[in-house]
Amino acid sequence: MDNAKEPSKDKGAIVKKVFVDFLTSNGHKITTERLTILASIYEMDNHFDLVELHYYLRQDGHRISQATIYNNIKLFERAGLIIKHRFGLGKAKYERCYFRGNHHHIIFTDTGEVKAFKDPRIREIQQMIEETYGIKVDKHSLYFYGRRCEKKEISSTQKATPLLEKPKVS
Repeated sequence: MDNAKEPSKDKGAIVKKVFVDFLTSNGHKITTERLTILASIYEMDNHFDLVELHYYLRQDGHRISQATIYNNIKLFERAGLIIKHRFGLGKAKYERCYFRGNHHHIIFTDTGEVKAFKDPRIREIQQMIEETYGIKVDKHSLYFYGRRCEKKEISSTQKATPLLEKPKVS
């Protein structure tokens, strides 16, 4: 696959330690296969499904079965090292998450492509929600679904409506 990036040695060591600590504290065995799968996940840069992960491992010379991947993927989730997404595209997609901050997704319904993005205005909206409703947001997710279109299809005359109004107190 062409979506591989070399993870920094420090990050790889940190993720491995987090996973080993998780396995140990939950009574699971530390196996070469589990550590290899984890390392491969953190080398991949894109969202992936389990078939793509298996293909990536095979291309890298590892002989780990699809069953082993399927049987261990929940451990990576429970350890907080990957997130499972259901983008409505049939298969679940996963992404590494240990070093990633908040980001959001655009799902192109015509191609199935998924793009991650960050926008500081969303953080401002989160702060407004916290202030307006007196809460502390622990996490959030935001998905936009759409198809690619010509620029002329996007109306520049549409006015944005306020996302939040302060609740009226009587």
